[in-house]
Amino acid sequence: MASVRSSLATERQKRILRGNFTAIGDLGDSTYAFSYFDGDSTHPVLEYPVKNCASNGKSCWKRENATTYKFEKPGGGEATFTLGGNKLTGSF
Repeated sequence: MASVRSSLATERQKRILRGNFTAIGDLGDSTYAFSYFDGDSTHPVLEYPVKNCASNGKSCWKRENATTYKFEKPGGGEATFTLGGNKLTGSF
């Protein structure tokens, strides 16, 4: 989680330096929870993409939609994180 949040902050700063003030709107796709910023394959979120959970998976990430990401806890339950304002908010 810390790596994803750090990557978001770095990407936001890079965009500002380029004069691009567009908010980050997506971090993944149907295969990967965290892959590329806004679907642009030249700007990865992390060095290695994080796959979405398999059905009934535990201890893994799932991309619900462009702004909602869930971590499936090992003992059951989930932690929901929301992308908005160039930040990923939520907690375990």
